Amino acid sequence: MYIKIMSEITKRSNLLTFVSFILFVIVFSNGLFIYSISERLKNDAKAVNDAGIVRGSIQRVTKLALAGMDPSDKIREINSMLETLGREENRLEGFLRSGRFNGIQKDLLQKWAQLQQGLEGLDTDGGPENRRRIVDLSEQCWEAANGLVFETQFISEIKLSFLNYVFVIIGFNIAFVVISIFLIRKHVRNELEFLASHDPLTMLLNRYSYNIILRQDLNRTRRYHSNLSLLMIDIDHYKSVNDRFGHDSGDEVLKKIAQIIAGTVRSSDAVFRIGGEEFAVIVLNANMEQARQLSEKIREAVYSFDFDKVGKITVSIGFAECREED
Repeated sequence: MYIKIMSEITKRSNLLTFVSFILFVIVFSNGLFIYSISERLKNDAKAVNDAGIVRGSIQRVTKLALAGMDPSDKIREINSMLETLGREENRLEGFLRSGRFNGIQKDLLQKWAQLQQGLEGLDTDGGPENRRRIVDLSEQCWEAANGLVFETQFISEIKLSFLNYVFVIIGFNIAFVVISIFLIRKHVRNELEFLASHDPLTMLLNRYSYNIILRQDLNRTRRYHSNLSLLMIDIDHYKSVNDRFGHDSGDEVLKKIAQIIAGTVRSSDAVFRIGGEEFAVIVLNANMEQARQLSEKIREAVYSFDFDKVGKITVSIGFAECREED
């Protein structure tokens, strides 16, 4: 019985540890996933914005150059944004990296390089044909930049769709947390009930449980016209064990005798520690002779056990029967 109780406590503790670990893993993974998605979307918003600025700035650069104004500041701004956009795309896309995006970006960079060369040549060739060529290159750059904007938005929308999984994970986490709280509360309640009804040293039922169970069994015996026997067990000369060998040795004797008694009686019998060195056993459906036989069996089991340095220990056992007519 002692071993069964300890095994059950170990199982519950292991279950609680396992549930706590799984809960930690899920919450941590969920946090990483949400953080990853939020970071991607935050940087995607900047990428979409930069692509739109590049698209509009290309037209403005062309207008400034054709008007005879210096567009060098705007050109540097566009070059910086294209470089940044490329870095963000490489860093953010990951497994969603689009080959079409790379093609559009490469085409935009080529046309932008051609447009810059054309703008630089305006100083030496400002004729109508060259100006029309620059306008045509500007339109090609705008179309490539416009395609880049739409492709960036498309990729960002794909990432946004992953937020649906976030809600699924959150729902799963809520369910898991509720189940975990239920299991933990049940575990704590069972532990408190166990501590309230059992002796902490021997793990046997305590005197409080003895009073309740004895009253219930007596009522049941009368109701169903059966009989019940009660064994009262006392360790002989237990005080001298504590005086000679110390209280630690005395505690070990108590635990060993508790195990011997619990291992000797039937599984239907209830074993209690009701005092310092006093134990009780409620034996259901047992008459006086059966109680005597069980008492002798317990006495012999205790006497035959070697208690290490303490040596032999004996117990005194009294027994009584509650009959139907009592």
